[in-house]
Amino acid sequence: MFKLNKEETALVVIDVQERLVVAMDQEIYADMLSNTSKLVQGANVLGVPVIATQQYTKGLGGTVGELAKDIDGHIEKVTFSSCGEETFEAALKEKGAKSVVVAGMEAHVCVLQTVLDLLEKGYNVHVAADAICSR
Repeated sequence: MFKLNKEETALVVIDVQERLVVAMDQEIYADMLSNTSKLVQGANVLGVPVIATQQYTKGLGGTVGELAKDIDGHIEKVTFSSCGEETFEAALKEKGAKSVVVAGMEAHVCVLQTVLDLLEKGYNVHVAADAICSR
């Protein structure tokens, strides 16, 4: 349950978006961004799928460029939990994910709600504590 098998794991990067970044403590955000970037790059090397979400892109902008360059697309959402978007869970199932590593913003809303829903749905969830942040 606590081991990660790359064939059954996905990295989920939640809402690290241009206009949301300005609301974060910039020192904490810089550390979070560095750690999230390392996770994304490592996942790419290992062949672990990376799923990014964007909350209301029209209002909050796209995924920050430092991450977007290493992530193939995103899932648009308008719910706090990524699980509120049908294509999110469909993407996890398509990739054979049973375990999910979670990074992103904001810890107290979208990250938390996604984690709680994933746990309820039976996924093994691992929150990268140094790759999340909040206002």
